[in-house]
Amino acid sequence: MFPATWRSKRLCFSAFEYSDAKRVKALFEQNQHLQYQDPTFKPWSLSTYQALIADSAEKKAPDVEDAFYLRRIQTHDGKDIGYLQISLNAPDAQSVWLPMLTISPRYQKHGYGSEAVASVIDTVQAYGDYRRMGVNVYAENIRAFRFWYQQGFCRISHFEPEQDEGRDYHCLVLYRDLDVRASPR
Repeated sequence: MFPATWRSKRLCFSAFEYSDAKRVKALFEQNQHLQYQDPTFKPWSLSTYQALIADSAEKKAPDVEDAFYLRRIQTHDGKDIGYLQISLNAPDAQSVWLPMLTISPRYQKHGYGSEAVASVIDTVQAYGDYRRMGVNVYAENIRAFRFWYQQGFCRISHFEPEQDEGRDYHCLVLYRDLDVRASPR
């Protein structure tokens, strides 16, 4: 089973409980000011977060397609600073998809996002044989694009024009290759 918890140098990653849905929603909404640049930051219902937590809690085999996991990001002293979503074998086998990484604004620009990405890469590679990792980023969100580019997501797979509430967005799907190493299954 994919690890429910792990640690990196300054961060702790752990699964959310169903009762944490309000906390997940509050963490996400701290970045709502980005909605104009990234439509995924629009308000979501509490039931959406409850569904994400429930999906994440289901036990899945390592080879399940689109195996979804939601993890809290905390500092070692227990401060909630964000969360991330991970989908294994998505969009295809041996791929990892990061649908969301959100860090609270007051903790941004301190290297926590980079540490979270590196820790996820180490964790998924220890768990299985994954060859690449992908994200989508909106071209309008220049800071996010720069962040992902600095994390090695330099290969543009494709471009998806989108429209949300009458506004055009330009979604880029970015990938990076992962180091191939033996995985203990």
